[in-house]
Amino acid sequence: MQDLFIIYGSESLLLSEIYERKDTFFLKIYNKKIPEKKDNVVSVNDFANFKNQFIKIIERKKFKKIIFLGSGFKNQNKLFFSEDLNSLKNMIETNITNYIEYTHFLLPY
Repeated sequence: MQDLFIIYGSESLLLSEIYERKDTFFLKIYNKKIPEKKDNVVSVNDFANFKNQFIKIIERKKFKKIIFLGSGFKNQNKLFFSEDLNSLKNMIETNITNYIEYTHFLLPY
């Protein structure tokens, strides 16, 4: 039986070794850099597509474990008072709101 890894920020170089795991299926959540296509991978770029694909995947297969890994984040490049409001909103969405949305959806599973 396989593990299901859900990876937010899937194209981070920090995670390159994890994709070598055997008996693992990956649901990758990416931002701009489109992941390479593989047989054991489904890639999505927003929450709505994630929910649809997740439900399809778990209806087809049973998994030993479902593991959520978060490596997606936005850096602050300037002093706080120098950041424009849109940049701050984007950091909050990427670094906080999205994590809450994904984990809230996944907790019942």
